[in-house]
Amino acid sequence: MDLGFAYRANKKTEISVSIIDLGMIGWKTNVTRMTEHGSFIYRGINLNDTANTPPIISLLNPVITQLRDSISAIFRPATAETQFSTLLPSKIYFGIDYQLSDIVSLSGLSRIKIMNNRVHTSLTASANALIGNRLSLSASYSVMESTFDNLGLGIGIKSGLFQVYAAADNLFSPFYPSKARNMNLRIGINFIFNDEERKKNKSGTDPNCHCPY
Repeated sequence: MDLGFAYRANKKTEISVSIIDLGMIGWKTNVTRMTEHGSFIYRGINLNDTANTPPIISLLNPVITQLRDSISAIFRPATAETQFSTLLPSKIYFGIDYQLSDIVSLSGLSRIKIMNNRVHTSLTASANALIGNRLSLSASYSVMESTFDNLGLGIGIKSGLFQVYAAADNLFSPFYPSKARNMNLRIGINFIFNDEERKKNKSGTDPNCHCPY
């Protein structure tokens, strides 16, 4: 279940709160639960045969088999065919939007994600621009999971009844995957069925509407 509401404090300021994915999944049929408590220290695989000069790579299959047998001897999970439930990774959002002008708005967003009984938080500040009534742009800076180098961009294009959008909160992650800790990328389509109010406005945009269309 998703819940949300928005409150307009004045003509330029809007406050919003939402809860996404509030619920659980109940697993009832063809269920097998596996429970294990143990530890294993992986010390790597030595592929060099030092008896040869220069060293050569030995056969990989015996090394993998030995590793598999070691893990199998340590981990012997207990199984049960009982019903169980798992909570969805719920997300709570607190947002504020300030309309700086008819074109530019400033926003702040706090996200709390609850997953596996752990709380993950992030803070985002963004500047948004509505160019005409078809193009919307956004630039953001986020603090996520104790990282401070999260710069993002977003774009939305409206044509007729459709609006296509894409947004990412960390543009550097694809270029430095070994150092990246997180990245969110969203691509989607909005369907706009009732556009009569915008058509009545001669300017094509309503200054009191923060929607990107």
